[in-house]
Amino acid sequence: MELRFRPLPFPSLIFRIIRTRSHTTVISVTRGYSCMSDTRWRELSDYRIEMAKETLKTAVILYKSSRYKDCINRSYYTIFHSMRAVLALEGTDYKKHSGVIAHFREKYVKSGIFSKELSNIVGQASLIRNQSDYEDFFLASAEDAEKQLLDAAEFYAAVANYLHTGEKQV
Repeated sequence: MELRFRPLPFPSLIFRIIRTRSHTTVISVTRGYSCMSDTRWRELSDYRIEMAKETLKTAVILYKSSRYKDCINRSYYTIFHSMRAVLALEGTDYKKHSGVIAHFREKYVKSGIFSKELSNIVGQASLIRNQSDYEDFFLASAEDAEKQLLDAAEFYAAVANYLHTGEKQV
């Protein structure tokens, strides 16, 4: 187990991170070694969902300018930032994307807070993002990008609604 300190874009806010091989627990401190309040966790969640919203807007711009591979990437990150916004409320984060996805599915999909359809959107978005980012000759079509964009918008809307209302999104 190792401890690291990392500043975030909040005034006077530093995160103390405890890492194991696959899991990261975030314990924050504000001007010292006190625990982070529920208000601060909510602020982090709000910050992350705002990042998701901005990333979705960027994906739309990229789609409209026929930059389909980049649109797919930004659509995936809309979903990823949305999941991390939910995880922030419980003070959990992971150093790998697969950890965020697995925890989100285990805690929020299996428990019925979010639908299995949203879990499928996560899996498909991750797969196509990896292909478009890492395969040399991957050709992204307008249809691929449009599907990812619409799925990202659906996922973002469900998470934003959950964060606002606290109600299940099934």
